[in-house]
Amino acid sequence: MAQLRCSGPHGHRQDKASSGPFDIRCDKVYRSGGCVVPSYSPGYSMNSRKFPAAAAHAWLIQNRLAPELFGQTPVTPLHYLPGKSRNAAGATVTGRSETANRYRTCYGAAANKMVTRKDTAQHPELSSSNKDSRSCDEYSFNATYESAGMPTSKGGLNPKPVSDALQERECVQTYEKQLADSTYQLYDDERYTAPTWDETCGRSSMSLNVNSQSMARFGSSFAPTFRMLDKDTYWVDIDGFQDCDSTADVITCTQRP
Repeated sequence: MAQLRCSGPHGHRQDKASSGPFDIRCDKVYRSGGCVVPSYSPGYSMNSRKFPAAAAHAWLIQNRLAPELFGQTPVTPLHYLPGKSRNAAGATVTGRSETANRYRTCYGAAANKMVTRKDTAQHPELSSSNKDSRSCDEYSFNATYESAGMPTSKGGLNPKPVSDALQERECVQTYEKQLADSTYQLYDDERYTAPTWDETCGRSSMSLNVNSQSMARFGSSFAPTFRMLDKDTYWVDIDGFQDCDSTADVITCTQRP
């Protein structure tokens, strides 16, 4: 059973980079024209202090499952799937949407859709309306070619995309829970089949505020800054779990300050 105690602040690590021959790419896709080095894989830093559950979930899937699939380093990056009008996934005219990937991973056939837990921790303090709801947090992200919801026939890079028949057994299932001492933990969701660690995706019952806000900077600043286009690579920098052993049968750890 995977258990991660998620609490405490975190520090910042230096960016990882490599050098070598490179080309320059210029475009006008974003608000103004600009140029980037497309061979450089930037790192998106999740705010582990503010959104520990989302960070813990991504860290677990990154490190326990096949790392080469999940954006753990610049050498094992994710491939960006932009909006439907700007990607080449499947038919060149219609493309492939991140919404379709999310639906396939989190819902699919009615009998196999993820049912969020009633005891999922809520974080209304993260919203100006002081409201929250439960949602499905998936990793790899739905806006990547590594998404488990993206069929290989559409160009998906996940070797075992989910199917309606086996969906509940194809992703590692977790949820965030608030404990009596007001700390939070990410637990194995025992309503589903226990993980074999041969899965190629993760689904977590999680606060919608945490789920949406943990990746909000990606669309608002990260993708425009690095001028991310179809299939551009990036990795996900997750701090605070350096002392955690992802190989243990029972993964129990506390987020490092």
